[in-house]
Amino acid sequence: MSKDDVILRSFSVPAKASTISFTLPESWRLIEWLGSGAYANVAAFQTETGREYAVKKVERVFDHPVLALRTLREVRLLAHLQHPNLLHLHELVLDGPDFQDAYLCLERMDGDLHVLIHGSKNYLSDHQVQCVLYQMLRGLLCLRCAHVIHRDLKPGNVLVRAGGQVKIADLGMARGIDSKEDSHDDMMLTEYVVTRHYRAPEVVLTASMYTYAVDMWSAGCILGEMLTRRCIFEGKDSLDQVRKILGTLGFQAPEDLDWIPDSSPAKKFVEMCNSKTAQASHEGLRNIVSRSGQPTNVLAADMTVQMLRLDPYRRLTVEDALEHGYLSAFQAVDDQEVADAKAVPAMDWSFDKALCFDHQTGKPKPFEASAFRRAFHEAQGQLQGNVPR
Repeated sequence: MSKDDVILRSFSVPAKASTISFTLPESWRLIEWLGSGAYANVAAFQTETGREYAVKKVERVFDHPVLALRTLREVRLLAHLQHPNLLHLHELVLDGPDFQDAYLCLERMDGDLHVLIHGSKNYLSDHQVQCVLYQMLRGLLCLRCAHVIHRDLKPGNVLVRAGGQVKIADLGMARGIDSKEDSHDDMMLTEYVVTRHYRAPEVVLTASMYTYAVDMWSAGCILGEMLTRRCIFEGKDSLDQVRKILGTLGFQAPEDLDWIPDSSPAKKFVEMCNSKTAQASHEGLRNIVSRSGQPTNVLAADMTVQMLRLDPYRRLTVEDALEHGYLSAFQAVDDQEVADAKAVPAMDWSFDKALCFDHQTGKPKPFEASAFRRAFHEAQGQLQGNVPR
């Protein structure tokens, strides 16, 4: 959608501390302000057809290279990934001087998993946990088959509807893994992402080792939190996070630490922490889940343990997780939406490389707002070409 398509008008949206202006089609109706994040404000709007959107406004998107790239990645990913368990991007509106304000018109959900878990004194039922976990894993499978790592999976980024539908959101931190590489190949990435409490140990320790196992660790943390109504690994800082993880998982055999490079300073720190732990491996985690305050399915505890293995190469994969006994009632092997996730083509990241690197030298090139502006308009065209679900 662009200025040439419809008449836009400014909506004054009352937020907590100020009033925020949203420029959107004049036929739309403001419902309410929903909240704000690190780089965006979100409000609910209703279109002339009655459809409700959660509109994310990213202001002055071209003023900062990281913000521009992160937003563009999210738009391109959401336009590419069409699956019921991933949040759907319906429209992209560009407005302001030089189209510097981006509005992502996303489907509106009823809440997020953090509120569902902690918004009441009651534990989620075993069936509720299974339904949420299964759908979350289907969304992760879609990302996996597109060769994408979410990198910031946490309860607040898993959205829910009252009817039980679950969708993974906030793909601004997501990155791709080369389709020619195996899922266990290391992907050296520079940004230090993922909220600490859901951050895989290999990310905490190396700040650069990213594989699909990173998302499975985060999903395991979320499963544990659904079962216990508490954050499983609540470290105060990065070092304390490692201590909490090792203290909970229990003693690790030497071969379970082989994935940490001997040259890494982290190896000695982990070995020191491990030497202070006398428990058998994983016994602590299993006990925490089993003593959650409600009867816990033995299979749920087993799945949590397998998803939270310290060694990323031994951690449960999303394909294996979907077929774990805890989720057997869903019969993933016959599920069409599992098949649809597997059929998603790999994400094309050529736009990312073209914007960030010189195609001749391969070296990083300086940020060019005009190039990003063109890329946003191309993404807008791609989105308009998609058939709405």
